[in-house]
Amino acid sequence: MSKIARNRLAATKPMLLLTLGLALALTIIVVLAIRAALAPTPAPTTPGLATIPAGASSEAASRPIDTINAALAAADEYLRNGQYVNAGVILDRATAKFPDDRQIREVYAAALLGQQRYPEALTQLEEALRIGPPSVKLYMDAGVVANQAGKTDRAAELLNLGALKDPNEPQLPLYLAMVQIKQGNDAAATASLVKALRLKDDLPEAWGTLAELALKTNDLSLAKQHVAKARALQPDNLRWRNTEARIAKREGNPRAAIDLLQAFDPEDLYKANALTTLADALAMDSKPLAAARLYSNAAINIGTDGELYYQAAIFFQKAGDASMARSSARLALDLKHAKAKEFLDGLKN
Repeated sequence: MSKIARNRLAATKPMLLLTLGLALALTIIVVLAIRAALAPTPAPTTPGLATIPAGASSEAASRPIDTINAALAAADEYLRNGQYVNAGVILDRATAKFPDDRQIREVYAAALLGQQRYPEALTQLEEALRIGPPSVKLYMDAGVVANQAGKTDRAAELLNLGALKDPNEPQLPLYLAMVQIKQGNDAAATASLVKALRLKDDLPEAWGTLAELALKTNDLSLAKQHVAKARALQPDNLRWRNTEARIAKREGNPRAAIDLLQAFDPEDLYKANALTTLADALAMDSKPLAAARLYSNAAINIGTDGELYYQAAIFFQKAGDASMARSSARLALDLKHAKAKEFLDGLKN
């Protein structure tokens, strides 16, 4: 596989964020920014060619792909510039011309991942496995993409097949644990994480995820041990800070939770699902107005989440600021929040 294509596929490795629906989260290249830069144009047609997808150029549909190397070179040029749709057009034609070339299938998967077309990307990786020879990395990539496509059973199967091929690869049980958590099987996930750590004991994602699982069962002592190891490996990681703050809050120590999180911007806290932790800690520390302002600032920065305005309204009310509570609730209502009208009606009484 070409270097560019390998980098694109490697960019899909998960950050393993439990906060994203307890699923593997693919750290895909900044697709939305790229799409915004590409002006959507009507899909043109060229004699003898299929309809060109929106966002693709007619050049991509007509470039010569007489050889595998020519197809890969043309696709790499588009991938290098973040033009995943154009790369996909080239590679769709190339798979039709060279259906049994594994390299083209893998590069096509990378182009589809850049468009967040996970089921189609999985199809290409499955085809690459069929063509063979199946590598551990290919099983791993396919398992990660299968999970993102919502096919958790197939994801687990692919990751297990990879583990059979190389039982000493720690990333396989690590990724498998995230799939098992998504399936609701925390016991199996714990066993997989322990297995990963036996193979490599400096995996912060494994230690941090074990801490989160222990916190789910309210085993605060074990959670503290695990998160301490995650933070020793990644001291500035906001996810592990949030886990430690949640433990502190549950132990009745809101001040410690505040100290862990208050230096971060509201938008960063929101992305890491740490905003609620800090707001609740502030309220526990008799600072409801600070919690209200935290939610309000986040709501202004995010702009599209009515829940943030609604929570700001609740905390403004707790702080005794009815005017700001009303204003925040109205903004939540403008964003169609289901409970905002009832809250406003309650303020009138």
